[in-house]
Amino acid sequence: MAVFPLDKRQHPDFNVPGKKPIGPVEVDRDNKFGKHLEAGYLLRENTVARDVTGRYDGTKTTDNFFPLRGSSVGIYQDWAANGNTANRFNIDSEKLRGLFDGSHAFTLIFHAIAELTAASTSVIFSLDGSDDFIIYLSGSANRTYRVFWRNVTSVPSFNQTGTEYQGTWNKYAYTFDGVDSHKIFINGNEVSSATASGSGAGPYTSGPAICGWAGSAQYFKESVSSVLIFNKDFSSSISELSDDIYQTLKPVVGLQWFSDAAPPTGFKPYFAANANTIMQGF
Repeated sequence: MAVFPLDKRQHPDFNVPGKKPIGPVEVDRDNKFGKHLEAGYLLRENTVARDVTGRYDGTKTTDNFFPLRGSSVGIYQDWAANGNTANRFNIDSEKLRGLFDGSHAFTLIFHAIAELTAASTSVIFSLDGSDDFIIYLSGSANRTYRVFWRNVTSVPSFNQTGTEYQGTWNKYAYTFDGVDSHKIFINGNEVSSATASGSGAGPYTSGPAICGWAGSAQYFKESVSSVLIFNKDFSSSISELSDDIYQTLKPVVGLQWFSDAAPPTGFKPYFAANANTIMQGF
C-alpha cells in the first residue's frame, strides 16, 4: 500500500482558481510566486491581522472593520469599513520596513474595492517616518489609484473614473525593481509606470500599516480581502499572479490517496465535512 499526495487543486478550497480559501492554509513554497511571499494578510480575525507566513502579525487600532456581508463563511473573510471611522492594522516591523528602503525589489498586491465616496484619504498601505510611503485607492481626487513616496519622486498613478475597474473587486498591484522602475497594475493590466531612483527612500519609524496611515490619520473606508507582499519584482508575470493570487497558498492538511497505484486519470475525490478526508473517488 503506497501513499500518493493529491494535487491541491483537488481540495475544495483550491479547485476554483482565484477563489479565496476559507479553511486553514499555509504558504506554498513550491509555487514560483509563493516562494517569494514575504507576508500575506487574509484579515481572518476581528482584532489581529494574521500573517500567513507567521512572521509579521499586526493589531487593529479600533473596532470599525467588520466581516463583509456575503463573504465566505470560514476562517478567512473579506472586510469592510464601518462608515467613515475606519481603522488600520499596524504591523510595525522594522524587518518588513527594510523591504521598502529603495534598494530591494518588491511586489504588493491588494484584493480590494477602491473607495468611491470619501475625500482622497483612502490609504490601503503605508509606512511613516522622515519618508512617507503611501498607496491610495482614493475616492475623490478623480478616483485615483496612486503611489506617494515622499523621497522618491515621479511614482505612478491611475485615474479609475469611468473605467471597468471603478467600484468593483480588483487585484491592484505595485511593483518596484529595486532600482528605478515603478509599475502599477489592475487585474494584471499595466495602467501606469514611472522611472525614479529609490535611493532616497527612508528611513521609516513605523509601519507598515494596512488600511490606514498613522502619520496623517487617513484610513481606508471600503472593502478589502487580502494584502500580499512579495520580495521580488513580478512585473513580467503579474498577469499570471493576478489571475490567481491564492495559488501562493496550500491547505494546512494535504490530501492523500492510499492505494497500490497512483490515482487514475479523471480521479475526483469526494470529501467529508472536514474537507481533508477522501470518502470515495471517480
